[in-house]
Amino acid sequence: MLKLLRNAQVKHILTKSKRLEIREQLESDLHQSKRELAQLTFHMQKTLKDSKLKHNEQTIRERYKKECKQKQDQIHTLTFKLEQLGLLTEGIEVDGETVETIVELTVGDKWVDVNRPIEIILKDGIIQDIRESRNEK
Repeated sequence: MLKLLRNAQVKHILTKSKRLEIREQLESDLHQSKRELAQLTFHMQKTLKDSKLKHNEQTIRERYKKECKQKQDQIHTLTFKLEQLGLLTEGIEVDGETVETIVELTVGDKWVDVNRPIEIILKDGIIQDIRESRNEK
């Protein structure tokens, strides 16, 4: 017997409860990102007021602006995902996480394409289907 590691893409069938779960996670992530952006702004102002670092003011501003821009982009992305979630119809498959699985092979088994991940389809946390991915990876 031979054991192979193989990627599996978990997909969720969108239901009312899954939509609510995704919305709550996105809203939580959005709230956290906004809080982190506010903290970055506060820390930038505090650091700039520090008299010992006046000679590095431009460098400090650039560093914090870069970090703030990344957070603003993250906030924009999360907001967009929340808007798009409202447009999705129930019953479609939504990508979830990727997990590693172990495939057991014995002599006489059909060879599997290890470059093609398995899809595990869940509906409200219950496995509905396990199939080879339709997309080449």
